[in-house]
Amino acid sequence: WLGKADTPPPLTWRIDVTDDPDFGPAIFFGPGGAFASIALHHAAALPPLNATTAQELIAASHHASAARAAGLIDDGGCYALAALLVRVSDLIATVPEIRTLTIDHLSAVDGRPIAPAEAVSGTLEALDGEEPDARFAIRPYPTKLIEKVVAADGLTYRLRPMRAEDEPALGQMGARMSAEDLRLRFFQPMRQLSHELAARLTQIDYDREMAFALEASEGGGLLGVVRLHREARGDTAEFAVTVRSDQQGKGFGRLLMERIIAYARTQKLKSIFGIVLHENQGMLKLARKLGFTAQSERGDATVVRVDLKLETP
Repeated sequence: WLGKADTPPPLTWRIDVTDDPDFGPAIFFGPGGAFASIALHHAAALPPLNATTAQELIAASHHASAARAAGLIDDGGCYALAALLVRVSDLIATVPEIRTLTIDHLSAVDGRPIAPAEAVSGTLEALDGEEPDARFAIRPYPTKLIEKVVAADGLTYRLRPMRAEDEPALGQMGARMSAEDLRLRFFQPMRQLSHELAARLTQIDYDREMAFALEASEGGGLLGVVRLHREARGDTAEFAVTVRSDQQGKGFGRLLMERIIAYARTQKLKSIFGIVLHENQGMLKLARKLGFTAQSERGDATVVRVDLKLETP
C-alpha cells in the first residue's frame, strides 16, 4: 500500500505509532519532513481506527485543516490518507510485536498514499507471554473470531464479530423484522430500528461485550445477531439474540446461542442470563434445551429470567 515517489512533493505528512505505558498503542498524524519537528500540534487517536475515526483524526490536525482551506489537499487525498491510517491501525493489531512505526514524507498522489521506502521505520519487541490485545486501551476488532459455520440446513454461513460499519446492515435487518418480533426482542412496540439504536448496538467495546453477526456466504444481509454484555461485577453477563423474521425455523437461533455460550466460557464467566418476555415461548423453549433454568422475575409477571451456570461443561 506504499509506493515510491520519484521526487518528494512539497506537502508531506507523517504517521507515528508509539506504545504509551498507560494507553497502549497510539497513532499520531501531522506534517512530515522538516515541518514534523517544529509543528506545534500533531493529532492523536487510539486504535482501532475505521474510516470515520481516521477522517476525524485528519480533521483534528491543524496542518491538515490549513492545507484543505488553502486547496493544497482535496477530498481524494484525505480519503487516501484515511485509508492508510486504517491500514496502519489494522497492522499494529495484527502484528502486536510492532512497538513503534513511522511513515514520513508521506503524500497523496492521484488518490493513493506514497512515501519513499527509506521514510518507513519502526521497532519490534517480543510480547513475552503478554496477551496481544491487552495492551490496547480500546480492544481491536477480533479478526480471529471470524469463522465459517454449518447450520441445521446443511449450508455454510459466516459468523463474525460485529463492528461499527455494520450499522446500515443492522438497520436493514430491522426493516425486515416483523413488528411482533421487534417487540419480543426490545420489549416495546416499534416498526424498525432507529439510526441511533442501530448505531449504539454496533459500537462494541470488545473488552466488556461481544456481538456476533450471522450472514450468508454469498451476501444477502444479516440473518441474525447474538450479543453478550458483561455485568459490572465481571463474572456474569447478559445475552440477547435476534433472528431475522424471514429466516426463523432454520436453527439459526440455536447456532447463535451455542456460539455465545462457547465464547462466554472462553471469557471465564461463571454464568450468563437473559430476560425474556413470558409470551416468547420459542425463546424459553430453546433456553431450556440449552440447559438454562427459568424463573419469573420478582414484581413483573410479564418477564422470565433464564440462567445458565458455566462452571461445569
